[in-house]
Amino acid sequence: MKKKSVLKNIIEKLKKNSGEQHVLIGFDGFIDEIIEVVATRKNAEKYEKIKTITEFSEKIAAMAG
Repeated sequence: MKKKSVLKNIIEKLKKNSGEQHVLIGFDGFIDEIIEVVATRKNAEKYEKIKTITEFSEKIAAMAG
């Protein structure tokens, strides 16, 4: 199938399914290492980091809507 026809097919499917969309975002259960989690960034060098897992979970919960 050519790229144009694939794209047309996708567009048509999206037009037919114009209802509410759902997205699932998850975290991998295995983490090698997190160096720092950024809470707020002021510029490329200056930022405030999240210091605890509790603070991290509260930030995620607040963004969950």
